Amino acid sequence: MITFSSPIAAMFGQEHRWVLMQQRDGRRKLPLSIYRTIASVSDPSTWAGLDRVLRAMSPRAYGEGTERPAIVLMNDLLVVDFDHALNGPWCTALEAAVLLARYPSYAEISMSLAGLHVYYLLTQRWSTPKQRIAESIEVYTDKRFMSHTAIACTLVGNRVSAGESYPLMTITPEQAEDILRLLGWQGDVHRRSEPEPQPRAVMSASDQEVLLRAEKMFGARFSALYSGDISGYQSHSEADAAFVAMLSRVSSDRDQIERIWLVSPLGAREKTQQRADYRKRTLDFVGAGDPSRVIEERRITEQYDRALMVMYGAHYETIDDVSVREIASRMYRAGVRREVAADVIEADVRVVNRDRVAELVATAYRDQYLIAQARK
Repeated sequence: MITFSSPIAAMFGQEHRWVLMQQRDGRRKLPLSIYRTIASVSDPSTWAGLDRVLRAMSPRAYGEGTERPAIVLMNDLLVVDFDHALNGPWCTALEAAVLLARYPSYAEISMSLAGLHVYYLLTQRWSTPKQRIAESIEVYTDKRFMSHTAIACTLVGNRVSAGESYPLMTITPEQAEDILRLLGWQGDVHRRSEPEPQPRAVMSASDQEVLLRAEKMFGARFSALYSGDISGYQSHSEADAAFVAMLSRVSSDRDQIERIWLVSPLGAREKTQQRADYRKRTLDFVGAGDPSRVIEERRITEQYDRALMVMYGAHYETIDDVSVREIASRMYRAGVRREVAADVIEADVRVVNRDRVAELVATAYRDQYLIAQARK
């Protein structure tokens, strides 16, 4: 089993609040349960202890850095996320160094290897009034999966020293408020301690099936939205509409679509949770609940299922041009559309680039078509 050591793992590893975080396309992340269904911050049935999550992880994916455990934040930890502390257009190394100089605590390099996460243990439950403090600086205390790498580090100026870190620091809510001010937040940081828990929807088995169908159909775009990544959209409301529209392509059950939206990290914001009128307008806007919209999409989803079965049944040790063409040929014989076959293979094969996959699939389908014609 994969070994994992950090102050966070030592303190919270036995608690039932961990999931598997899978990184796709180098940046987008997807939270998964130990059964590799989509996990939710509001559905404890999708969480597990750290040991079980580590056992469920792929050693190869862990070694490649594409899978890591993630902890559910529950108002007892405060995490400052410096998106580009190590590199990027908005380098935040100096801001991180200033924070650690005043409040030294456990820090680790993020899953992307470009950012920095600084953890603080709260003396009592407290919720941050603001997540995005500045460009590339965010603060989280709840309703969030935080990927955990255990790559400890310290930071002085813009110099990073990996392999060592400060101990986990315990802070009061007043100190947490001071951290927000130190990072540049100018608003009213006072927030009630011990926030009242709100009743939340719980995801059913059929909801999980809908999520998997949507992920197969829309790939990384859907996974990113589900996880709360709204980059590429002009507003959170626009991202909500896009997410609900994707769900409406694979489900005609309006109540189910709304339930999945509410359970998702994207739907965790107060406006979505508290305002039924906002949810109704969004659902009406995308035509959620119209059965005619999902008939063709379900046909495509069935082809995705067949394509995945063919691909995972191939059992290739390594993926190269020859094996891609063989997998594509098998998909042709299974009745899978060429576009679907190319999408499925491209999503799972990291060695061959997208254009090359499309070219190989087109060649395989052409050859199989000529063979079929010759046999008539």
